[in-house]
Amino acid sequence: MPRLVVVLLALTLSNVAIAQEMRDPTRPYKPAAVRKAIQPSFVVNAIFVSSRRQVAVVNGQRVTVGDRIDGAVVTDIEKHQITLEMDGQAFTAAMKRTR
Repeated sequence: MPRLVVVLLALTLSNVAIAQEMRDPTRPYKPAAVRKAIQPSFVVNAIFVSSRRQVAVVNGQRVTVGDRIDGAVVTDIEKHQITLEMDGQAFTAAMKRTR
């Protein structure tokens, strides 16, 4: 009898754990969460900053402040990083330093 109680208790608890892991299919679609998951990556290949101009090479493409790349707008170019804005969110992409 005690074994039967232990087995039934284990089965009940395993069903509760499985139910907690399942996603509710009736939940509304959240496009912002999906956009964050598929946000493109930006690789800064080179940055050229002088008193007259600021140019960066991102993902192999030459960009200046105000240019668009993969849905983001370049808002600033500094010596070692660039600032981009996408969907109202600002973020930076730094150039990888080589030794």
